[in-house]
Amino acid sequence: MINHSLEFGIAIIFSFAEYHIEFYFFPSMKNISILNYIGLIVMLIGQFCRIGAEFTAKSNFTHLVAFYKKEKHQLIKNGIYR
Repeated sequence: MINHSLEFGIAIIFSFAEYHIEFYFFPSMKNISILNYIGLIVMLIGQFCRIGAEFTAKSNFTHLVAFYKKEKHQLIKNGIYR
């Protein structure tokens, strides 16, 4: 997943750079507060939804945008896709 695409790699590099620039110039932004915990909870909910989607779709799941339907693919209507 880390070597997903060039665009993903660029996004990761910029996110690390953003964090370190904020940490250096605005260290008070990195203090732990209730918003950090709320963000963590929202992130975990999103991650569990994503894992559920991948598990439910199994071989029909891909990170790539499909422009054409492959013959072996099915429309999933159960689980998180209900």
